[in-house]
Amino acid sequence: MLRIVLMLLVVIVLVLFVPRLLSRSPVPAAGSAAPDFTLPSQEGSSVSLRDYRGKWVVLYFYPKDQTPGCTREAHNFQADSAKYAQREAVVLGVSVDNVDSHKRFCAKEGLVKHSNEVLAELDELRK
Repeated sequence: MLRIVLMLLVVIVLVLFVPRLLSRSPVPAAGSAAPDFTLPSQEGSSVSLRDYRGKWVVLYFYPKDQTPGCTREAHNFQADSAKYAQREAVVLGVSVDNVDSHKRFCAKEGLVKHSNEVLAELDELRK
């Protein structure tokens, strides 16, 4: 029994800490400034984080366009857009999908640019 518990602890430690040790870039501390990036939006224009200096930015990442959870998340951000606007905050969603996929996603789901900017993640964010 003790062997099983020890093996379980070793597995937990490996799962939690090895990915962090192997990561090439350090994880930013909560509340620290995000590194600058420039990515294409669903409209094809470039959006840079530096364009929003001095404003609140809600930066969320999602795995894929057109999936139920991601669609719900985007709609929830849009439904609360007035609350974000009151606080002069901008919402930026980032996924690995390309600009064309984002354009179709936004058109199909009725996501408007002014409340929810969707950005295509490029290799630049993975550095």
